[in-house]
Amino acid sequence: MQAARGCRGVGLIEVLISLVIISIGLLGLAGLQMGSMQKLQQARYQNALTTALDDLSGRIIANKSLAKSGYFTFSTLNGESAPAKDSACIAAKNCSDSQTALNELAIWYQTAAATLPSLRFAVATTLNSGTSSARMTINLTWDAELTGTGSADCSSDNGHSCARSQLWIY
Repeated sequence: MQAARGCRGVGLIEVLISLVIISIGLLGLAGLQMGSMQKLQQARYQNALTTALDDLSGRIIANKSLAKSGYFTFSTLNGESAPAKDSACIAAKNCSDSQTALNELAIWYQTAAATLPSLRFAVATTLNSGTSSARMTINLTWDAELTGTGSADCSSDNGHSCARSQLWIY
């Protein structure tokens, strides 16, 4: 009987050690899961970015004459308000060139801002002298870390992501 008393609690200690080892393993798995979720969110933003740039480029290309005239030039990078649709000219089917371009930007922005948080953008037009071509530069910034604020640039480590695209219009 004496040997049996000396072994008391050994099973309990083994169970506790096993629980500690399993807990460490589960914490490791939780860390991997968090990393996986962050990469998944980054991939979603990248997909949204690609879609937004493609959509805006398509709208600009579909209205080449307006783009060459500089009507798509617009910016919200420094906190300016987002483009707004002019419903009156749409209803009357009598929009000017500048209203048409602004309406295209407003429709694009409404869609893109739904998938890219705190979206800010700029479209700049550079006319090539002596030719009928223009270079459109599109800059986008968004709050990739969900801080709740927009940013004009990504030069500092502020948690914002940026994209830049250039489009030649002939």
